[in-house]
Amino acid sequence: MLSDLLDVGMINVPWPAIINGKNYEGQLIKEHNYCKYKCLEFECKNIKSEDSVQICGLGLAYYQKRLKQHTVVVYGILPENKEIMKMSKQFKRDTKGRTVTKSQFIGWLKLLIEFFEVVRKTERKMLEEALHPLHETIKWSRQIHLLVGKILSKYGRSSIKDNYTMSSNEEKALYKASVMLTDTFETVAIYFNPDSATYGRKKKIDVYKLLDKMRIIHNLTSNKSINISGHSNRDYELYESFKLVPLSLLQNAIKYSVVGDIDIDLLETNDTLTVKIKSIGPIIKDDEIRNIFKRGYRGEEAKKHHVEGMGAGLYISNEVAKAHHFIISVESIDKRVIKNQLQMAENIFSFSIKSELK
Repeated sequence: MLSDLLDVGMINVPWPAIINGKNYEGQLIKEHNYCKYKCLEFECKNIKSEDSVQICGLGLAYYQKRLKQHTVVVYGILPENKEIMKMSKQFKRDTKGRTVTKSQFIGWLKLLIEFFEVVRKTERKMLEEALHPLHETIKWSRQIHLLVGKILSKYGRSSIKDNYTMSSNEEKALYKASVMLTDTFETVAIYFNPDSATYGRKKKIDVYKLLDKMRIIHNLTSNKSINISGHSNRDYELYESFKLVPLSLLQNAIKYSVVGDIDIDLLETNDTLTVKIKSIGPIIKDDEIRNIFKRGYRGEEAKKHHVEGMGAGLYISNEVAKAHHFIISVESIDKRVIKNQLQMAENIFSFSIKSELK
């Protein structure tokens, strides 16, 4: 909604600006020809300082600000203190009338913040209204999954894996569908309402057992294998929503892996458990890593991989991680190999959780 409002000019953008990575022409000051035709570095897009005006390699100034989920840059302008710039006669002619003071920038930011908040509340209300009819559907999807498990238990084996192996093709298909249905609906609530990640009380969760259960289910329902190494000896106080973090990361790894298995590495030291999910797939570039957890975002190499997706899984996992006060880190190590016209990399998603148990 926000980008749509910006695109149609519903939000006043007086100067050349980059909002959430997208360029917008200024209504009072147009984009400078230097920026349009000479700029190769686009250094102003890299948010590195918010304390003072910055000067780019072409000699123009820019302001930057990070506003929660949004980034704002005003570029191709002159600062109020022109003494900090080296200005030739030609440069003065080319940049005449492009002064934007810091107080003007801050004043415009305040208006933007108010508008962003109105948009956020409007989107949240619309999403909650859309989600409301699904509450009963989500509950029934869980019931279906439990009933399918009971159907498979008729084979009398001690594990889901053994019962699944003995079941008919129709029962296998039903079990796979129930798993996918339940997983999908459990992510819907977080997608539409991130605050729901903290609903309910925290409870003790054996993370290793949770991951091993996911491994078994995915290995039954996927043609790619998941392996676990390492262990965990303690329980962790976590919200019910926590399982969506490894679930979304595993689904992402399965979706985009091209070569080999998916590996889960666990390392427990003192009161901290670190989980790493590794796979080989399209390389994730640095600028994509910065945006990878935004709702709806998909990297260029991932798009070339021709995998359907809406950019929801990683957004959901990040919202749940924030609710638990930990960070999901991303590392993409170039393998120097081309596969299916894609640059391959070892992609590692990792997070660490701390034990609150005495």
